[in-house]
Amino acid sequence: MSKHLDLTGQRFGRLVAIRRISSSPTYWLCRCDCGKPRKIFMGNLRSGVTKSCGCYGKEIAKTRSITHGLSNTKAYKTWARIKGKNTFICQEWLNNPEIFVAFYEKNIKPGFVMCRKDHTQGYYPKNCIFIPKTELPNQAGSQQRTRFFTHSGKTMHMTAWAEKLGITKEAMRQRVNKWPIEKALTLSKEKKPPCKKIYEYNGESLTIIEWAKKLGITRATLYARMSKTSNKDRIFHSGRQYKQRASQILKYNGECLNIREWAKKLSITEGAFRFRLTVSKDPKYIFSPRKPKGRKKGGGMQVTFNGETMSIPDWSKKLNIPLNRLYKKVRANKENKTFKLDLAT
Repeated sequence: MSKHLDLTGQRFGRLVAIRRISSSPTYWLCRCDCGKPRKIFMGNLRSGVTKSCGCYGKEIAKTRSITHGLSNTKAYKTWARIKGKNTFICQEWLNNPEIFVAFYEKNIKPGFVMCRKDHTQGYYPKNCIFIPKTELPNQAGSQQRTRFFTHSGKTMHMTAWAEKLGITKEAMRQRVNKWPIEKALTLSKEKKPPCKKIYEYNGESLTIIEWAKKLGITRATLYARMSKTSNKDRIFHSGRQYKQRASQILKYNGECLNIREWAKKLSITEGAFRFRLTVSKDPKYIFSPRKPKGRKKGGGMQVTFNGETMSIPDWSKKLNIPLNRLYKKVRANKENKTFKLDLAT
């Protein structure tokens, strides 16, 4: 019987053999330098085919795919932006973005941007400066799509003018496109004073808000009334007509009650009582109580048996006979509402 080789503690690349797991074929449990355990074939360990758990190959592939590793940085994106312009860039920056990134990161500060001193020339170290964003308007032309406007000897871009006048950028854009430039750059935003127009009625002078509170209605209702009519009596009425109608006193059979009380006494709704008043003048119809709905208890078809007359459900309970069976027997004789039926069969 052949003796198994003992590889315990031996190192193979990044792998260290711990113990043999199986034989025929022989596999060893190894631990990589990265800390991961792996099951490795002994032949691959001894021949050098397997040197790690796989981490070494990933590191090699990662280094091969990276050129400079600056693609996601702000400095590289700035280099790519100025490279895309139709402007001159010095060969040192054009061929080596790493040099431009080093120059940019060395001089840039939070809230600063890179601009050119002389905008007729290209980008090279002596012509590039870093200034705050607030001073960007003085560098006219540094942005190809930025619009600058001059008024009273001051030049600023559209966003700066909008911030100064207290309006939005979109509002500033509409001003510049529609208004004269002097008016667009001088008229600041002013808050409109609240509407304090006074409306007079019956010796009272109130605003629209005060009239709405007094009448118990909304401002929209008041404005709607004003748009439909100029009659102040129709505009400034309280609009609580149902309450006024409900307070109307009606007399019948010696009783004097209002609409709401009559409706409650007759067991009908207030709307139903008003409907009676509008469609009829007959007091008997108007003041008639509500008729009960449905059949009366114990009513309906009556069946007589052994001198007793009861409804079919009552007979069903008394004789302990299914209700559907009794109905079938009753339907057999439809001449009268009272039947004489032999229920024993």
